[in-house]
Amino acid sequence: MKTIDLSFADTLYPRKDGPFSLRKVARGLILKDGRLFIHLLSRDDIFGKASYPETPGGGVQAEESYEEALAREMEEEIGYRIEGTTYLGKVVDEYALIGRTNENHFFLARAVGEKGRTVVASKGDSLIEETVLLSVEEAIELYEKNPSSPIFELVKRRELPFLRLLKENPGLLL
Repeated sequence: MKTIDLSFADTLYPRKDGPFSLRKVARGLILKDGRLFIHLLSRDDIFGKASYPETPGGGVQAEESYEEALAREMEEEIGYRIEGTTYLGKVVDEYALIGRTNENHFFLARAVGEKGRTVVASKGDSLIEETVLLSVEEAIELYEKNPSSPIFELVKRRELPFLRLLKENPGLLL
């Protein structure tokens, strides 16, 4: 399987002056019983009022690998340990409004064990209204049919290629 490597500039929001900060992010397409965990977010902030889906994930801490960050983030956000991690690729994108470049690394893994409690460890975690389990097809449909907002357009172009990759490679879901 070929991995994804994409880069996008944010042309939807005004650009902040000055240099952009870099945030390294680990994102998970996490399977449980053949279905993916997808967060449903709701926000009303500098990016506007919006409700939209997003894959679980978060920032890589100092001295932490992307795989270690992924494991930590999944325990915090979905309450599960993960195994069978497969690298799917990366997307470098921007949030021009806040002057940040994101280096997102995407992984496929399986949730294992009993569900633990989830933790609101960051401001981003507080945007999660609900986490649902969807088939790959249901997730793609949700992304394609969700009402558009500028922030969701940035999320969608970053994440939809990975959902489509899974649909095109069903062997990865076993």
